[in-house]
Amino acid sequence: MSQYPRMDDEHKLIREIDRGQQARIVIDSPIYREAIDGLREQLMSEWRDTTGRDTQGREQLWLAQNLLQRIETHLTQVMQTGQMASMQLQTHRSTLAKAADWMRGRWE
Repeated sequence: MSQYPRMDDEHKLIREIDRGQQARIVIDSPIYREAIDGLREQLMSEWRDTTGRDTQGREQLWLAQNLLQRIETHLTQVMQTGQMASMQLQTHRSTLAKAADWMRGRWE
């Protein structure tokens, strides 16, 4: 993307902003937080209860914990991308407004 987004790019920014807002809603949802925290605690409890010889069981629990973290990371990245897109769009629109003001002053 160039320094100044085209109309097509502006639509992409708006889509990213929307996705970021949706991710924020999920992240801020009490039921989502309850589910993530509950699953994390359950996985840790099951891991603590494994025997020393149950390497396969511990590995499966580690994979589940890793997947849980990847889901959280993905949602956070989508949210942050939306925030950055919002800043880019504001900058772009501000630049366009300043250019329009300058042009009006120049031609009046």
